[in-house]
Amino acid sequence: DWRDVEITGYVKLKSVNSGSSNDNFVWYARGGRHTGFGSPQGCEGVAYKGGLFYGGATRWEKEQWHSGGYVFAEFGKNIGPIKGKWVGLKVIMYNIVQNGKTAVKLELWVDKSNNNNWIKATEKIDKGGWGNNGGECGGKRDQIITWGGPIAAFRWDGATDVDIKKFSVREIVPQQ
Repeated sequence: DWRDVEITGYVKLKSVNSGSSNDNFVWYARGGRHTGFGSPQGCEGVAYKGGLFYGGATRWEKEQWHSGGYVFAEFGKNIGPIKGKWVGLKVIMYNIVQNGKTAVKLELWVDKSNNNNWIKATEKIDKGGWGNNGGECGGKRDQIITWGGPIAAFRWDGATDVDIKKFSVREIVPQQ
């Protein structure tokens, strides 16, 4: 299962539907299949999702069940519009111990100039208190996703033409 992971890829957004301003690239892990709705079908569909919006905003979200139970972190750095240029997105998630309890550290990095100069755009530590829909699938209402899952994914919506390169998912040894 993918638990302590680094998910990386470079994208070049060439064309976008005239749709939602919320469309983004999102790399995610820690869950299973994302089908169904609610309990029990959607209970495998948990994930931490690191997003890079087409306008350049960055943000973490937690999906507590599919296809609902979303909770969003504060927006991180905005790197400006990304259409027409190569941009790297790297999300890193790993378990840590804080005050004797397991938490999850989430880091989102971007290479906005395609020159291997990564900057941390945002981070979040899920130590509880983030989310209130975990009870849908029998967990705590603010359930921390401390387990791994068989799926790590690269996703985007609303784009009609995207080039991709250097995609990878790798297991990491968590920093302590």
